[in-house]
Amino acid sequence: MKMNEELPPLSLHDGTPCAEQTAPCARLVREAFESAADFRAFRALAENTPDTIARYDCQAQRTYANPAFARMVGVPAADLLGSKPSQSGIPQMLAYEAALLDVARSGQPTEYELSWTGAGGHLITSQIRLVPECGADGRVISVLAVGRDISEFKATERRLEQAEAMARLGHWQLDYRPGSLRLSAQLCRMLDKPRDWAPTQSDLLSMLALKDRRRVLECLWQARSERSTSLTLEYCVSVGGQSLHLHSDMNIEYDADGRLLQALGTVQDVSELKAYQRRLHTLAFYDALTELPNRELFRERLQQALAESGRSGRQVVVAVLDLDNFKVVNDTFGHGAGDELLRETARRLRRFVCGNDSVARLGGDEFALILTKLTNAMDLEDVGKRILQAITGIYRIQDREVFVSGSLGISRSPTDAHTISELLQYADSAMYHAKAHGRNNVQLYSPRLTQQATERQTLAASLRHALHNGELALHYQPQIDLASGRVIGAEALLRWNHPEQGQVPPDTFIPIAEETGLIVSIGEWVLNEACRFAAAWNREGRCPSLKIAVNLSPRQFQMNDLFASVQAILQQTRCEPGWLALEITEGLLLENSSVVRETLEQLSAMGISIAIDDFGTGYSALGYLSRFPIETLKIDRSFIHDIEHNRDSAELVKAIISMAHSLRLSLIAEGVEEVSQQVFLQRYGCHSAQGWLYGKAVSQEDFGQLSLFHAAWP
Repeated sequence: MKMNEELPPLSLHDGTPCAEQTAPCARLVREAFESAADFRAFRALAENTPDTIARYDCQAQRTYANPAFARMVGVPAADLLGSKPSQSGIPQMLAYEAALLDVARSGQPTEYELSWTGAGGHLITSQIRLVPECGADGRVISVLAVGRDISEFKATERRLEQAEAMARLGHWQLDYRPGSLRLSAQLCRMLDKPRDWAPTQSDLLSMLALKDRRRVLECLWQARSERSTSLTLEYCVSVGGQSLHLHSDMNIEYDADGRLLQALGTVQDVSELKAYQRRLHTLAFYDALTELPNRELFRERLQQALAESGRSGRQVVVAVLDLDNFKVVNDTFGHGAGDELLRETARRLRRFVCGNDSVARLGGDEFALILTKLTNAMDLEDVGKRILQAITGIYRIQDREVFVSGSLGISRSPTDAHTISELLQYADSAMYHAKAHGRNNVQLYSPRLTQQATERQTLAASLRHALHNGELALHYQPQIDLASGRVIGAEALLRWNHPEQGQVPPDTFIPIAEETGLIVSIGEWVLNEACRFAAAWNREGRCPSLKIAVNLSPRQFQMNDLFASVQAILQQTRCEPGWLALEITEGLLLENSSVVRETLEQLSAMGISIAIDDFGTGYSALGYLSRFPIETLKIDRSFIHDIEHNRDSAELVKAIISMAHSLRLSLIAEGVEEVSQQVFLQRYGCHSAQGWLYGKAVSQEDFGQLSLFHAAWP
């Protein structure tokens, strides 16, 4: 066969010659083939190859199509001859026909990828080599189109692209010898580039974030120098003004002499994963309300500070801060106000720390600081005062002005402790010591605090068995009618006779009972004993009847059905409700709890008196006096003590008495020790009093003897 001569169209599959082309076909066959063997060889090759073969004249009319072509398009071969691609009505064929004509005009071969929808509705893609054929004079007389059906390959490629898109994963290939770099379509999309983008290595490096470029280049250079066959990198690139976080795995190939051949790699967009990880890190190590580090991150930073201290010899200071009376603000104005107060406190503390120092919220209204630049105790006290100054003052919360202060405890390493737990524990102990010393002050840790804490724990353990062991007892302090001088009642006061320590002061063990929850069972026992005493005393026919006052803890409202408990005790002891008064604190009413209100209303409806203990010392919101069934106010002993020497105390007591009269509330003054105090109270109309002037609290057995002295006013 002379390759520069035009081959004739072949016959149909059954051997029948194409209509009107028999003579030209025979002539051209004789001219085109030197022997019948050449013709048979060509025919066998063309009609049995899986590749499509078609010939077009210079006007793009098809003059030959092999069986593979006919099968691919689903049209009989005879119907294919003499037509142009554009006559099929398929839009993509117009561009293909233009490509055929371009090859016929230019005489230059080319590659063409043609995709169209076949008769069955499925997508067909063919990779076609277009080759010009020339006559004896060198002019192009036809174009031979040899194609391969790559539909399955393209479908697989599309599925791969879809999978890569779903996984946000792309791939690339770098051939070192020609220096060509190819990127997958998905990788181009990730980088916001056209799918046929062919960048240089410099183009890609220029997209790397500045903070990552040097590191990435050093890793690549190290892998090359060590002839590593794999490498994993993470880096950020700038795309469309945004930063993408990418993860790349590479395989590197070398020749026998160690020269680079090629590198293959995958690139995955892990930006969402990194954002999720950052979110998890924030949730795990930062307080959601204040955005300060939480306890876990604080411990981690404290560990780092201690490690650095071991190298530098500098001390590490831990300061624990607790807001004073935060619960009152939270309960009075609502949790939203409390949250706003915590956020503002966090902002003030954040402004205070600098350098490597750190501040965290440990929980509730408790904050902690790590300080690393202090040298002596004087510096500690000074910086502690400055911390309190930073957070103390007026806060504007929900259009209200709220005054806030704090109590601060400080511990040091290595002076006080070497471990995280001990430093936090000791700073916490110092902070509670500050609260015990009047709040709004700074206390440094000392070993004495640990001793006190140990003693407190030992006492708490003993208190758990005190009731069962019969170590608790009630003493009664008489309450006197200031008009007649008669005993009208008594307050039941709890006493603890410890088998080793003797009498434990109530101010010592009552707070422990509150903290441990023992106050609930102890309080129930106290109420039972007091009711038994009231019933026994009043059923002897004494006149007037004696009213016994019992202090209630807020815990008793929270941890059991107080009304049911009181009702059961009254029935068991046969105590009349009118013989019982229950004393509560102002703080309980400020919580504005519906449970507290309902319980007090039920108790009052039974005939039990409700009294406010230590009135005037708390955060008084006098509106509760009208909302709750209050019958009696007890003026705190601190006002009575200064009544003769402190004008403010005297005026305050007069104001309380006047208010009680206006609200038709009864009054009891506590802590009366001098006759002059009694005279003052009588002059301004206080109803009754109790204190050492009339008798100390005594046992039930001694109370009868004590009361005889006050049977009538002298």
